[in-house]
Amino acid sequence: MDAMRDDIPEWLGPPPPRDTAAWRRWLARWQNYALEQLGDVDALNPEMEFGLLSPRERRARRLASEIEQHLLAGLAGDELVLHLDVGERDVVHASAQAWLTGRAVFSHIPSQVAQRLDPWLDRHATPARVAVARAIHEGLLAGLRGMACEEPAGLMPSSAYAAAWAVGNAKAIEADPRG
Repeated sequence: MDAMRDDIPEWLGPPPPRDTAAWRRWLARWQNYALEQLGDVDALNPEMEFGLLSPRERRARRLASEIEQHLLAGLAGDELVLHLDVGERDVVHASAQAWLTGRAVFSHIPSQVAQRLDPWLDRHATPARVAVARAIHEGLLAGLRGMACEEPAGLMPSSAYAAAWAVGNAKAIEADPRG
């Protein structure tokens, strides 16, 4: 498992090995505590390791999920749908970059979309967001070319690259005439 959160109470102890009866008992106690005391709904979400990931790791997983979703939408030629209510401009910025990257691979980006989106992306660009955008582009292209997944340094760019690479690699496998 990735980095674990550091606020698990001592009385609960460390988690036992997964897929055991002890794990299921421990997990039930953790979920009750996390929901009641911390208000952490991720305690019920296996994709977020039942809320046991550090906040940074959870953010990276959410970022990767959004990138994958928007890359696939762009590749399919779907309309850009941004969830501005997610509260994290980093995720919105990465989602827009992912959609643009996916859309640009197989088709032309409509000028009215580019005219609206490009100034917003430029206005909200930061070095960290630019690194994530670069990781999305490079990851998708490496995946499409069947190259190895070579993640860049840093948690967010690494998550972005891995998500984009997985989408590109799946598309490459799907398009491979050898089956």
